[in-house]
Amino acid sequence: MRAIRVEKRNRQTNNFGKVVGRVRTNFVCDNLRQKTITHRQLHYSSYLRNTEINSNLGSSSIPSSSPFFDESPDPENLHVNILESSLQKVKTFGWTVEALSTGAEENGLPGIAHGMFPDGPVELVNYFIEKCNIEMIQKLSSMNLQQVTMKERLRTILQMRLEMLLPYSSNWSQALSVMGQPQNLPKSLHGLALLIDEILHQCGDKSTDFDWYTKRALVTGIYVTTELYLLTDATRNKQDTWDYLDRRIDDFLRMSTLKVDLEKTVSMLGSGVFSLVQNFIKPPTPTITPSAKSAS
Repeated sequence: MRAIRVEKRNRQTNNFGKVVGRVRTNFVCDNLRQKTITHRQLHYSSYLRNTEINSNLGSSSIPSSSPFFDESPDPENLHVNILESSLQKVKTFGWTVEALSTGAEENGLPGIAHGMFPDGPVELVNYFIEKCNIEMIQKLSSMNLQQVTMKERLRTILQMRLEMLLPYSSNWSQALSVMGQPQNLPKSLHGLALLIDEILHQCGDKSTDFDWYTKRALVTGIYVTTELYLLTDATRNKQDTWDYLDRRIDDFLRMSTLKVDLEKTVSMLGSGVFSLVQNFIKPPTPTITPSAKSAS
């Protein structure tokens, strides 16, 4: 009987310890989340401010300040510092919670601080994507691409953006898998749309008709398929990938030329048919008979 009582008391003690551990974990996560809420609010207000300014001025689609990234991050910004540290651990742990936990530990926090990121590893992926987008805009701002052809502009920008994935090419497929999860897909597609819109904006696209949608759909296909090709390319300097990119851009430009020629052809055919129909339905010219002349 005494042994049973001791065992029962030990079981109760263990259960109590587990409960205390869970309460402590939740308390620490809530504390850290509350500690960084001010930073998030500042980032989001800056993001909205820049978005409003850009929409009024018709400038880049991707703002220079975003919820995750600031051009000159504050050293005390815990949220950004953890994400930066976590990026350094992606090659070891992949795009996982473990990378976030290790990043938190490097900033003097317990591993459970990954609870600051309620969406999990996708927040790390989105941070990296936004960081690359802003780096791309900064590099393009110092380049003069207006003197080159549309093909060279598009190739330069797409290759520049895709090369930013190379340091993580060994596990970028895992990042694509994380972004493709149902709960993450809407935000991932929105980020991809912003990127493609920015690429075409940097290429000088000013279309406002249905071409706006057509071009973005085609360039999205080019970017996504080249990104997948890049992950399986084992050639030196990824030369096969860039050759593949050239072929897809040629297809895109051929389709654009074909569309213009088709529009001209349809316009000419339409004018011809209209003239032909007009001649057929043209009302007859009234004629004056001799009897009518004598009557007058």
